[in-house]
Amino acid sequence: MCIVALAWRAHPRWQLVLIGNRDEYHARPAAAMARWDDRPGLIAGRDLQSGGTWLGADEDGRVAVITNLRGFGDPLPDRASRGALVTDLLTGSGTYADPNTAALDDFNPFNLLLADRGRLLFLTNRPEPQRSLLAPGLYGLSNGPLDQPWPKTLALKDAMLQWLVAGATDPENLFNALRRET
Repeated sequence: MCIVALAWRAHPRWQLVLIGNRDEYHARPAAAMARWDDRPGLIAGRDLQSGGTWLGADEDGRVAVITNLRGFGDPLPDRASRGALVTDLLTGSGTYADPNTAALDDFNPFNLLLADRGRLLFLTNRPEPQRSLLAPGLYGLSNGPLDQPWPKTLALKDAMLQWLVAGATDPENLFNALRRET
């Protein structure tokens, strides 16, 4: 994922509203969002190169999305797949299943948002590992720190804010915001 706007407990109908776009590594093989036969209860896109995901949800109401972080050098090939972190957190199994104890330094630089029915967590591993509980509100995430005011992040957050203020339920304006060049 390269850009995300997320409203947490800010809409009268939905606890979580998330819109995002994976706009890098177009040549990397991936499967569309679907149920995973080998991970019951998981609905996610699938990275066909490393086997993980960049965005997914489970049947218990957990949702996770991850972005790469820029500015910390080239990715190291011997690191664990960032998509494995998302997959493990969503399924509650695997080496990285617990957000409180997962070894965040095992991965190349990332930002991750993890929501369940009761909380929204932000995890990152640069410049140092951090786990934060986020308050209700509107957040933007791209390839820098959470809510860094990059033009594309600001534009998507603004579109989400307008949508929320209007009390909208049709996501078309949010999709249109993703289509805009920034």
